[in-house]
Amino acid sequence: MAKLIQAAVLGIALTAAIVSAADSAAVETAAPAPADSVQADAAKTFTMEELAGFNGQNGKAAYIAVDGVVYDVTRAKGWKNGKHKGFSAGADVTEEINKKSPHGAKVLKKNPVVGNVAAQPAAD
Repeated sequence: MAKLIQAAVLGIALTAAIVSAADSAAVETAAPAPADSVQADAAKTFTMEELAGFNGQNGKAAYIAVDGVVYDVTRAKGWKNGKHKGFSAGADVTEEINKKSPHGAKVLKKNPVVGNVAAQPAAD
């Protein structure tokens, strides 16, 4: 009986160690999000001033707006330090994407949507 109890205790300890190691590995492999990033499910509405703060410079996240949708391009291959072929993060680049980009807005679907742009008052 004592050997059976000893085996059960050893099995429980081994299972706990395996679960703990698996949890640690999952935490270590998750890529950290930039400290100033917005949760994708937050459906944040950005003013242009707020969007400008996400310019990809000095460790900040890189966000761009296209057709009213704000995309996180921080980890996109072509966007380094908030720059991509003359485009700058932290801005509405709708016109540039739609008129100058050879690929258009379709490639943005690969990037997380973090919100939308607040409606701008009509110019007088």
